[in-house]
Amino acid sequence: QDIHECALAMLDKRRQLLAQWQQDPTLREAAGTDQPLPLYSFWISADGHITDYPTILRQSWWLREHGFDVIAYCSVGGAGVVYGQGVAEFSFMATSYNDGLMVTDRGLALLEGRQDWSLLTLARLLCDRASGNQRRRAQQLLQQAYNKAQSNEFDQARHLLVQLVKQLRPDLLVLCPPDMWQPVVTHPLPPVAEQEQERRILEEARDRPQISLKPFQGGYRPLPVIDGQVDNAYLEEASRLSRYWLLSGQGHPQAETETYVGYSQQGLYVLCRCLEPDMDHLKAQATERDGAVYYDDAVEIFLQPVGQNQPRYQIILNSEGVSYDARYLPVATDGRITTKTEVDWNPKFEVATRREADAWTVEVMLPWDMLGGPPQDGEVWLMNFARDRRVVPEQSSWSCGFGTFQDPTRYGRVTFAGL
Repeated sequence: QDIHECALAMLDKRRQLLAQWQQDPTLREAAGTDQPLPLYSFWISADGHITDYPTILRQSWWLREHGFDVIAYCSVGGAGVVYGQGVAEFSFMATSYNDGLMVTDRGLALLEGRQDWSLLTLARLLCDRASGNQRRRAQQLLQQAYNKAQSNEFDQARHLLVQLVKQLRPDLLVLCPPDMWQPVVTHPLPPVAEQEQERRILEEARDRPQISLKPFQGGYRPLPVIDGQVDNAYLEEASRLSRYWLLSGQGHPQAETETYVGYSQQGLYVLCRCLEPDMDHLKAQATERDGAVYYDDAVEIFLQPVGQNQPRYQIILNSEGVSYDARYLPVATDGRITTKTEVDWNPKFEVATRREADAWTVEVMLPWDMLGGPPQDGEVWLMNFARDRRVVPEQSSWSCGFGTFQDPTRYGRVTFAGL
């Protein structure tokens, strides 16, 4: 407070002197101008008054805000530090300590203070040259920056001045110090009931589904025709899978996927009816087999018989019936099992698709010979069925993969009841 009172009293006297000087024609003539620019300086004994980092910076901002153009911090027995519009040399920023130097809080503050002073000067010059709404906005930013500095929030104060320069003269940002301020983002804690619901949903997602798959009986009820429609055989004899989970496990997708699975002596039948409220923006760009089908709106089928060193199969189909198929084979390498991916595995199978006003369907029959042969009665396979939705980025699956579709330990267990 003493420094402030002294500074303001000195400033008032100097302004009075400037007014007298401007009234003296002899002095104006000697200066060669009728509109002199005032330059006010202030000297502070750093040893006697301010020694800590925030106080030095806070006082610097205060003095600049109240009209001083140059400040000098001087120390007894040593050279001072002067900075301002001219940004003079720094010579005192460390204290001798045995055979080395120890940087003090005062020294660090003086280093940053010089940067602040230069930034403040640049911001004020730009504000003075602005007009209209730009000037008003710049003045607001200057005031906000000063208030932040007086609260020891120096990074945010500098950030506000950098924003001022960015708005008025972005080409001068190279003159600004790095903007180190990052807003603190706070999230309200969810109520206990919501936390409990989130925990329960994740627990449900961790449970791997299990079903027993019965074969189509045939006879009076014919096998499904691969045409993209939900035949009575699916409705009466196939297993309809439970709701899909989001890939993250945090609930269910916005657009549901109705999945039916059944089998016969010929092969495995899968029908996925994908509800889609925005059919006009359905993505189906892949046109060739083994192309980037996985970037389209697509369904994915994963199959792996349970047992040691069994292959795993992946079939992806978009809304046009274009497929990407791959087989993953276990390979013994240096005493450990690795996986070999066969993208050129291109088996023959039946597929059909169909579009409706608010859904699209893909139906496929996978012959047993492409999967290594038919399952035995009671045999267990790992399976998963997934959907890539691109109209709205949304990936989901029957058994939650928690970030991936490629982890067979997260697939559901399907038991074949026998033909």
